[in-house]
Amino acid sequence: MLRRVLLFLLVAAALAAAQTSTTTLRVKVLTADSRPVHLHAQVDLLNGAGLFLRQAFTDDNGNAEFADLDPGTYRLRVTDALVEENMSDVFAISRGQLMESQLLTVRLKAQAAAELRRQDERQATISALELNVPGSAKKEFQKGVEAMGKNDFERAEKSFRRALELYPQYAMAWNHLGVLYMQQGKAGPGAEAFEKAVALNDRYPSALVNLAKVRMEQRKAAEAEQLLQKAVAADPRNAEAYAVLASVQYTRKEYAAAAESATRVHPLGDEQFAVAHWVAARSYEEQQKDAEAIAEYTIFLKEAPASALAEKARAALKKLRDANYPSENR
Repeated sequence: MLRRVLLFLLVAAALAAAQTSTTTLRVKVLTADSRPVHLHAQVDLLNGAGLFLRQAFTDDNGNAEFADLDPGTYRLRVTDALVEENMSDVFAISRGQLMESQLLTVRLKAQAAAELRRQDERQATISALELNVPGSAKKEFQKGVEAMGKNDFERAEKSFRRALELYPQYAMAWNHLGVLYMQQGKAGPGAEAFEKAVALNDRYPSALVNLAKVRMEQRKAAEAEQLLQKAVAADPRNAEAYAVLASVQYTRKEYAAAAESATRVHPLGDEQFAVAHWVAARSYEEQQKDAEAIAEYTIFLKEAPASALAEKARAALKKLRDANYPSENR
């Protein structure tokens, strides 16, 4: 008799839990050729009528998740700068259902597809000039790199200079010498070294980015943008080049271009340049694209919560949410 009572209570508890439990929705987003979509593509959860409810972002395996969903009908929408927008069919979540899975396939935009094809055949960032560097010059260059890492600037400069005596066309040595000068506050000699590196190899991304930073300091934004466009053309996987390019374009009030450049940073998997999300958010705000700005501020605060810009981002995000989703704050 006691066993029957206990069994009855267990069944009743299970039924009660089933009646009150919520559902976790797991979403997988793949490209048309079955590759996981890149990190932080935006996934919007909509109700069956197409009204926005929540948003999430994919991880590096193309997964996103929504927890604590009530029974009802829903749809999903994927939006991102590199993929064509896609909307799922309406699907239902039943009472007592603990888990639901949905798969969405998206098509890459033409430029993104081209970059993906180049990923396995990445262009060499070091030209034939570097490949022809004699062994003796390479040894001196390596000595300079090691001394630089130990903040022994005097020895590093001597080694780089010696490498350049042995091989004056050594673009990499000129670039490192420029970095060394900049670290010591010697802007003039640093700029000259970067200029020589670019003159020797105008497809050397690091030198192009470094010289672009100098041009920005000199308030030559147009020239800086030209250099950065060359850098991303030479190395489409260069996160820093895109991040700096986005900042330059924002400075020049090229807001659509700035947002486009900024959103290319994160798919490259480098969170070192979280500020690109700030630039993207500001650029979207200037274009009155509030949903996109909200998404970029959200990612920025997730990646750089202690940034000097974090408080401004939180304030901007709150203002946008209050204006667009007032019901969330009731």
